[in-house]
Amino acid sequence: MRNKIYKNREVLRNLPVGVTLCGEDYEFKIIYVNEKVIKIGITLNYTDMLFADFNSLDGIVKKVILETSSNNAPVLSRQAFLSKHKLKKVDVVADGIEFKIDTVTNSNLMLAKSIGYHELLNSNDGFFESIRNTVEDNLLENPPKVRKSYSNYSSFGTLPYLFETGGEYMHFTEVGYSRTVVSEEQLEKNREKFKEQSEKEKKNREKMKKLDKELGLDKKSDTRELARFR
Repeated sequence: MRNKIYKNREVLRNLPVGVTLCGEDYEFKIIYVNEKVIKIGITLNYTDMLFADFNSLDGIVKKVILETSSNNAPVLSRQAFLSKHKLKKVDVVADGIEFKIDTVTNSNLMLAKSIGYHELLNSNDGFFESIRNTVEDNLLENPPKVRKSYSNYSSFGTLPYLFETGGEYMHFTEVGYSRTVVSEEQLEKNREKFKEQSEKEKKNREKMKKLDKELGLDKKSDTRELARFR
């Protein structure tokens, strides 16, 4: 099952997952899936925290912000933003499950949790069961292949993406080295062309040299000689 989940990582990415926490229903999203964990997250707005019940998820996060913040900012969003580095180190516990504050902005924050495969597949907790059921219901037997990330390419290897057309969106296409088979006949033509070009350049140099001699430009001037000793 673990391998199947990992092979479906692109299928599962951004998939909404409904869970129940603190007696309320919330919709998380799967942020990513790797070989070790499935990471889920939810975005919470400060405006929803202001009048939230202290036992709700929003209320718990609000309490963590107030307890962690050491600044005197009058607005909750400002307190959170100024204390974002501290907040990312604090555990947010809801229904006995530990979360981490992943990102903090001026308008909201993301609460996230990385779930190991053992905990996901073997836990009897309702929270993990909901995620497991959603994951299993969306697994494909033959999921699409995952495109390699840029980090998998060496600086001398194939380039993964190249910008194409503009518009509202950016489109990418994979590019790389290409080999063209050239016949012996074409090679001989290329050699002759190169030879002709070289002879033409040689004749031009001889003409310029002859012209300089006729105009006396090939002789070193006294001014040029004196400049060498300045």
